[in-house]
Amino acid sequence: LPARLYVTDIGMAAIQCLRSRKIDTVISRWELIDIGDGKFLKSVIEAKPGIPTLAIIKTGDYVQEVAARSPGVSAVFIDDIDDDHFRNTVCQLVNILKT
Repeated sequence: LPARLYVTDIGMAAIQCLRSRKIDTVISRWELIDIGDGKFLKSVIEAKPGIPTLAIIKTGDYVQEVAARSPGVSAVFIDDIDDDHFRNTVCQLVNILKT
C-alpha cells in the first residue's frame, strides 16, 4: 500500500503518535501490551469518529470479535488474515486504488 506506517505495540506510544501526526487510518490489535479490552480503539473512535479503524483480534476468539464490533470499528480482522484480503479491505476503507 502507498502508506507511511507508524508501528508500536504500546498503546501510550500510539496515543502520542495520534496527537503529533496527521493519521488517516488506525489499524490496531484489540489487546495492546499496556491497554487492554480494546480501550485504545474505543478512545480513537470516540475522539475521531470519522477515521477508519481496523481491529485485529485473536483467531477464533468470538468474545473478542463481538467486543471489537460493538464500538463501531470499520473492520475486524483475525490475526492470521490473508494478505490479499487485508490489503483489499484497507484500500476500500481509505479510498485508494489497488496496485
